[in-house]
Amino acid sequence: MNAAASDRLTGEERREAILAAALPLFASKGFDAVTTREVAEASGVSEALLYRHFAGKRALYDAIQHSCVIRATADAQRLESLPDSTSTLVLATYVLLRNIQLGSLPGEAQPGETEMPRLILRSLLTDGAFARAFMQAAAAPWQAKMERCAAVAIAAGDIENDLETTHLGVWFTHHVAAALAFFRLPGQSVIDYPGGADPERLLDQSVRFGLRGLGLTRAAIATHYNPQAFAVLFGTAASHT
Repeated sequence: MNAAASDRLTGEERREAILAAALPLFASKGFDAVTTREVAEASGVSEALLYRHFAGKRALYDAIQHSCVIRATADAQRLESLPDSTSTLVLATYVLLRNIQLGSLPGEAQPGETEMPRLILRSLLTDGAFARAFMQAAAAPWQAKMERCAAVAIAAGDIENDLETTHLGVWFTHHVAAALAFFRLPGQSVIDYPGGADPERLLDQSVRFGLRGLGLTRAAIATHYNPQAFAVLFGTAASHT
């Protein structure tokens, strides 16, 4: 960002610009290796101006985490308005996996989203604090909605598992999508999945795998899973991991 453009930013816009510049630095180097001077240089501001917006590196890192949570829960808020049902559970599974898998694809993601898997992995390789706090905050609305829908689906005979097994299935389904994103971090997948050249096909297969893992019957999947219609409703990846 050049100085003239920076001067035209409002306080909130400059704060967001600093966050956008800091995110790839933390994702590529880790919290300990990044300096506020580097962030200031990448943002096109002085360190003094950076400290006017953030009290320090930890505050900046926490703000990045909060921003990631907001993006990760946006679609969960949209789904909250839908009734607790088998149909909503299937839709939520599709949206969650789509956001994680396609959100990490170059050209598909919103600015900063491709760095999220790297942030999570770097956290897991150290103390896990970032990953733990992010997952607790970001997963809560998704988990609550999907678990309520699962209870309704079990009562309707659409899920064959018990509630505890289905709740575990929600996490396992998330982990499948996260692993697919992690294995793409080198720039292309390190696994040569059959049909993996088509991200939409891979998404479809992972959703079907997840739905079966949740315990949905084949009949329920055939009735409630409509990827073409879902893509129209939630076709833009809003988050990942």
